[in-house]
Amino acid sequence: MPFQVLALLAVLAAPFIPPASSPPPPDLADFAWLTGEWRADTERGSIVETWGRPEGDALLGMMRITEDGHARLYELFVIERDGDGLALRVRHFDRALVPWEGERDGPMAFTLLRAEDSHAVFEDPTRAFPRRIVYTREGDRLSVRLEPAPESAAGARAFDFERVR
Repeated sequence: MPFQVLALLAVLAAPFIPPASSPPPPDLADFAWLTGEWRADTERGSIVETWGRPEGDALLGMMRITEDGHARLYELFVIERDGDGLALRVRHFDRALVPWEGERDGPMAFTLLRAEDSHAVFEDPTRAFPRRIVYTREGDRLSVRLEPAPESAAGARAFDFERVR
């Protein structure tokens, strides 16, 4: 009988127990740690990645790869609201600002998988490479890691930047 009374109380109290709340979706302001100009030197040149401040409904960035004194590649990227979450959209261009062959119909799009402090993981489960793009900031260093799908023959690529300003 005591068990039945407890069970009845639990059923009656259920409507008054607040549901477990999920954390609020990340806000663009949570990505202000990306803001700035970041540089990585290579054997043949440099990679410069620049992120603006979060403003309005977007956080905009660009990258330039320079080799042997000539710009070889431009990349435009944006983090913006996409439904209830955030998405990273990336598009590559050649020197004449012509989109890469595989991106002529639109940018690559990655959904925010998780974010905390100065770390964010974006993913597109339909892509072999990159499947994930991982950003991590530690002080004046920014790491950008491109991770393949497990079935991909491509290896992960990491770019380690130092803050210029």
